[in-house]
Amino acid sequence: MNMWGRIGRASSGEGCLRFPDLGATVHCEEVDDALVAELPQRYSSCFSVAEYFSLYDHPGTVCACELADPRHVIFFTPRGRTVDVLNKLIDIEPEVVKRLAQAVFRAYPKVDRIRMEVKFPPEELHGPLRVRLRNDDLVIQLPATLDEYRAGLGRRTRQNINQYSHRLERRYPDFHLVTLEKGDIPFTLVEQAARWNQERMHLKGEVSIYEENPEKLVPLWELLRSYGVALCGHVGNDCVACQLVIHVGRETWVHTTGFDSGFEDVHLGLLMAYFTVVDSIERSCSRMHMLWGTPIYKQRLGAQPVPAYQVSLFRTPPHKAAYAFESWHKDELSRIYWRTRARAKRTVDSLAQRTGRREDPDGDRG
Repeated sequence: MNMWGRIGRASSGEGCLRFPDLGATVHCEEVDDALVAELPQRYSSCFSVAEYFSLYDHPGTVCACELADPRHVIFFTPRGRTVDVLNKLIDIEPEVVKRLAQAVFRAYPKVDRIRMEVKFPPEELHGPLRVRLRNDDLVIQLPATLDEYRAGLGRRTRQNINQYSHRLERRYPDFHLVTLEKGDIPFTLVEQAARWNQERMHLKGEVSIYEENPEKLVPLWELLRSYGVALCGHVGNDCVACQLVIHVGRETWVHTTGFDSGFEDVHLGLLMAYFTVVDSIERSCSRMHMLWGTPIYKQRLGAQPVPAYQVSLFRTPPHKAAYAFESWHKDELSRIYWRTRARAKRTVDSLAQRTGRREDPDGDRG
């Protein structure tokens, strides 16, 4: 028995199925360009634009489901007995997801599983599902003016920002910001930001995503060429810091940050994040997504965690049992592998240092 609602009638059109009781139209063959064009303004998510789908998801066949009241345009790709929803980190209501699941399961009788991402507690769906991964997107709600934003910060944070800014001005009076947009962002800058990011991660005993998957640099650059801004900190002619940011609709997505470790004592990382907030407010953005990782300084700047859940929705409970092997999401497995590898390397290095000290041929052995 299908656990996502009764079976309704479908009316067919040119390459699509309509389910009037669900207010849904499933485009199974061709997706009109007008639907693609809706995505940036409708969702304001850098993970829910056609360029991201193409660069990162590599879908075979791209299909879509239009839903009414409220309107949503959800893109997906069928992969055997699974449908992967391509829209990610979007605001969507539980009742809409239920209708989406019903429409897809009706349109594709052989599909047993739908994989997607939601930002509400998955138990609100009340169907056979499995949570595969949870991440917290750290989000700053941006007011209309910088004064309003600063008024919402803690007194200590405001003092620190002022203190660090003055220190930066005293030590590097020729420090200034340079903004590059879209096609003006060179690939060499993306590589440099990734190297700085990797150095910072190593200092914390962690592994950068670009060390795990260096091939992700090219698609990032391509995405930046469509929606990106590189906010760069320069001392004279030298770039010493970079925030790689993506603007979609009225929202800012801070994708990759990096700075020269020689500027750690002036807290350049925190200042660059603050400068990005200032830039976003000037662009009239409503939210700034700092994504996951390193929550302390992000929360000091006003970011609050917004959970995002990777879930699998199943046609029936027996289908959920049949997919028991999928408990771990591939991204989490990758993180576990690289964390374990990094810890093992630190342990080996530590043992080597201790052994080297004990066996130092120049040391006094008595």
